[in-house]
Amino acid sequence: MASFPTHRAFIAVATSLLGVLAASPAQAQRLPPDVMALYGGIWSADCANPAAPRLRVEPDGLLVERDGQRLTGSKAQAAASYFGNSPPRNYEMTLMSEVRGGSELLFIIYRDPRGRFIEINASGKTAAALGPGLQQLRYRACNPAAGQQPNAAARPAPPPAPPVTTGGNVDMVIASPSFRATWRKALGADAREPWLAQMNGPAPPPRWVNVAGSRYAFNAFCKDHDCFDNNAVQLYAPETGVVYALVHRVNRDMLVGNPPPPVASELQRMWKAEWRQQSR
Repeated sequence: MASFPTHRAFIAVATSLLGVLAASPAQAQRLPPDVMALYGGIWSADCANPAAPRLRVEPDGLLVERDGQRLTGSKAQAAASYFGNSPPRNYEMTLMSEVRGGSELLFIIYRDPRGRFIEINASGKTAAALGPGLQQLRYRACNPAAGQQPNAAARPAPPPAPPVTTGGNVDMVIASPSFRATWRKALGADAREPWLAQMNGPAPPPRWVNVAGSRYAFNAFCKDHDCFDNNAVQLYAPETGVVYALVHRVNRDMLVGNPPPPVASELQRMWKAEWRQQSR
């Protein structure tokens, strides 16, 4: 295991940095429930060892814990597109936060044959507080969020949408009133954004795809005159009325429909292929 900075150095610098960030309610930023379902909870370099360094992903912040000391980043955000057009191999998501003083604390999430793991990336005084040892470790989920547990209780299925009678015509499926009503309901309060609710911006032709053993109508669209920073990819199963999506807005990604982990990963891959690996 990599060596760590001395306990005294970690405690001194972390204490001077943190104080535990207390953002006012007006300033607070929180990770959305769909992100927490995938990544929330405790991660450790050695879950069987209580003394091992631990990470916590909480709705309002990212935490690094060691020897009873805690380094906290607030204003948490999730960004699937953090690396733009050239993400690292096996990259999945970046969770971003700020430590008092303006430096960054990032949890960068990857996936390997054993599953997901987090690597820490930090800047400025936060990097000095952590030291190189903590940043060289791989942290794995100790009490995985519900979306990561292989035996997690199944979520109740959403009520079925009215049947779609469009056969195999994917264009008619996407244009159907059933799909549009299902989409607006899934968006909830975000349906107040016209480009997002109406899906009337530039869009490539929809197509049928198979994801995690199920067939979906795949659709992608973006905000007119602002495609790079405001766009979405959708998966819709007309037989059941289930819709999943990844919506990207400036520095903020949102998963819609609480997709299970394999579908969420595929949405992220599709989003990169559609909106970052080709010019628009």
